[in-house]
Amino acid sequence: METDRARPGFTAIENVSASGFRTSVREWLPGGRLMPFVNVRVTTSGIYQAGQTYRVTDVNPYSGVVRQGRQRADAQGRLHLNLDGDVHEIGIAAEAAPILSVAGWQVAGAPWVVNGKKARIRLTVVNKGSAEAEGVRVSVSSPNSNVRIEPGSLTTGKLAAGEVRQVEGEIGLLVEAPDREVVALRVRLNDTEVPVELPAFADAAEIGEFLVADGSAHAMWERAIRRVDKSLGTGNGDGKAQAGETIVIAVKDGEAYRPVEVLAAGECAGLSARISDGWGAYDNVGATAKFTPVLLSASCPDGARIPLFVRYQIPRKPDHILQEGVVYLPVTNGDRTAPEVVRAGVQAWNRLEVELRDGGKIRRAVATLTREASILEAPLNDEGMNGDRAAGDGVFSGLVSSAAPGRYALSVAVEDEFGNAANRAVAGEISLEQAPGR
Repeated sequence: METDRARPGFTAIENVSASGFRTSVREWLPGGRLMPFVNVRVTTSGIYQAGQTYRVTDVNPYSGVVRQGRQRADAQGRLHLNLDGDVHEIGIAAEAAPILSVAGWQVAGAPWVVNGKKARIRLTVVNKGSAEAEGVRVSVSSPNSNVRIEPGSLTTGKLAAGEVRQVEGEIGLLVEAPDREVVALRVRLNDTEVPVELPAFADAAEIGEFLVADGSAHAMWERAIRRVDKSLGTGNGDGKAQAGETIVIAVKDGEAYRPVEVLAAGECAGLSARISDGWGAYDNVGATAKFTPVLLSASCPDGARIPLFVRYQIPRKPDHILQEGVVYLPVTNGDRTAPEVVRAGVQAWNRLEVELRDGGKIRRAVATLTREASILEAPLNDEGMNGDRAAGDGVFSGLVSSAAPGRYALSVAVEDEFGNAANRAVAGEISLEQAPGR
């Protein structure tokens, strides 16, 4: 696999067989933000017949986009596929045939699987082949000890080529090991067995006292033992969670707070971002604490009480103490927070890319570049046009083709669907290079 990924992340390839695979690019695994703007080139092993034409089906199980084509294996029996960093379920076959796989899962009636308590799991399957699948039989087992499966009645009916559908019925799951963190499932779809992994969490106690950081400054611990006054999150700074804000949960540890990592959450809480706090200078080992900026969707209902499973570290070198618990976060409705800038940079000498985050839809983004007396404006879009590489990925892009090379200050005027607007200054400067051939 080859990618043009220019920032930290992971390129994942899963469920690999002669009949296909699944691929994606994420900021971190397993649940980091997808990076669909990354170009991915996959060259298979030489297991196909040289010169033979194969049917290739590409299904995005999230968007429902299906692409079908044919490709001839090269002289070494390899296929060459050009993809992007979004999720792709790839099916490969010489003749028209169904190819079944598991596209996803969800916990029914609960935010996550709790060890020692029965959970109900619903599966979503995909036919990434080029022919209809009839009479799909679904069964589930687990190779893990102390994991009990109650199969229930699972059916799908017919699955058209490229179709993604939730299986009718649920399985019962009971994890009898209190410390298990990952449950391995074997899902059999007719004669195809697909491995699936689910996270599981301890039956942790509720954390009743916690801080909601939504833009205000507080005494925080960083780098394990360094006390600093710093602002985390984005919002009105009143210490109360509101729809549209990005908040950080922190717990009191002595004279300051420790921000927590959120590993699982209920509806309308986005967890795709994660920030690292290096502890190497403290323990001389390289431990890194993580914390999660939680993006609260603008659609959060008023009075919602969102469950969050959180984890944080207490420094006790050489062995730190892990603490876990459950936070119930009360949320009020009414998005009043403008979009925020996550990062910005220039690619391919003149493509300005600005990653924005907001609890709703972003309606407008315009970049202003300033260098001495020179002021340039560049409209940005996330529609896959005018320099933007992938629509809907949160990275807004625009072309800056007439600027002189040099370093520029950058600010971005943003507005969301509710009229929340701001002019966000970006820390540091960005560099524009000389156009090629000039």
